[in-house]
Amino acid sequence: MRLPIDARIAPWSSSPLATCFYVTSNTPLVSGVLALVDTKPLLSVWKQCYLWSFPYYLIGASIAGLVVLCANTMGARRYPC
Repeated sequence: MRLPIDARIAPWSSSPLATCFYVTSNTPLVSGVLALVDTKPLLSVWKQCYLWSFPYYLIGASIAGLVVLCANTMGARRYPC
């Protein structure tokens, strides 16, 4: 069964969006804990520890989405684990 074109493109477009949500929801919580432990301002801890990693998360999500898109385009089958 072939998927419609919109279903094949969805992983490519949703991966960076999911990554943005993950980074903006998870890293401030972890930074908050670190800021409480070290008694430093939250924003400075977040900038020092996590701001630099955001582009790498986006690049990784884009590569993963591209792999899924290529696999779907070439007709790779999905098997349940």
